[in-house]
Amino acid sequence: MVQTLLRALQLFKENRLGGVIMLEKNSTDTLPSNFQNLLSLKIEDLSLKSYTKKYIARYGVLYVGEVYRIKQRYFHTNSPKSIKEIDEYLVFLGLPLELDPIKAGWIPPYWHDTIVCDALHEPIITHTVNHTKHHLLGIYYFGQIILSRRSTYSRFEQKQQYLEGWAKEQGLHGAMYLMEGWTALDEVPEACQKFLNDQEERQRKAGAPFTVERVQSNDGKDHSLTLSLLFTTLMSNQNPFSVRTSVALNNANIIYWGQLIQCEDVQLLKIKNFGRKSLREVKFEMTNHELSLGLTSDDHPNLELFNRMLKVTQPE
Repeated sequence: MVQTLLRALQLFKENRLGGVIMLEKNSTDTLPSNFQNLLSLKIEDLSLKSYTKKYIARYGVLYVGEVYRIKQRYFHTNSPKSIKEIDEYLVFLGLPLELDPIKAGWIPPYWHDTIVCDALHEPIITHTVNHTKHHLLGIYYFGQIILSRRSTYSRFEQKQQYLEGWAKEQGLHGAMYLMEGWTALDEVPEACQKFLNDQEERQRKAGAPFTVERVQSNDGKDHSLTLSLLFTTLMSNQNPFSVRTSVALNNANIIYWGQLIQCEDVQLLKIKNFGRKSLREVKFEMTNHELSLGLTSDDHPNLELFNRMLKVTQPE
């Protein structure tokens, strides 16, 4: 609060202060109508520097009210100029630096937009070819991407990448607020169900996850690494790693077992917070499943297929 008042005083002296509103922390007081309008301003319409707009856009923020959703979580010193300009603009508008817009009564304009509301319930498979990873994780509708807190969707910039294309054209974006109580449709879309049935059939023929039998085919190659094993997430219920190791791998965007087994020791040790203790932990689990690090697609045909599938399911 002191910081806000001091900054407001400085802007007042510079004749740049538009107004000030102060709410107690966790206050449920409703904002006046003019502040509803301020929170509903589009970022693209503000007189901010282009690099600041680009910095905000990467998180999928379209409105002033959504800035608060990412402010404390993502605003750090990697772009101090943008952060400073954003804070100054909030004060210039008369808005507090800390606020829970929804709790304070803000109603995002897209809550009443039927196009946006309908798009939330649209099946992902209908509008993008990059649906494999979503469906393997039980994500079938665009709204679930925004709602999900799984590691694959935990960061707003990840959500924004997955919403590029058709979803973005309909007004969906990573940092948007979903209406209270929003849930996806109970039924799995028909096209998704067909996809899942096909996957299940492939897994049935290939074998269950982590059932590693060394089978040599006529081509002399090892076919024991099934797609179901390779696409098993490290953060699944079968996760054998410590929290520290799991978080370090996730932050390095190593999500699946198929990615991990292709890593070399040196590559893993370069990951932040991943030390030799974590490396021993990984190698121990590899041994338990008769696997090892540094595997390549040369001797494992499914690894080549896994890499191709992963490439098309991950946004650039």
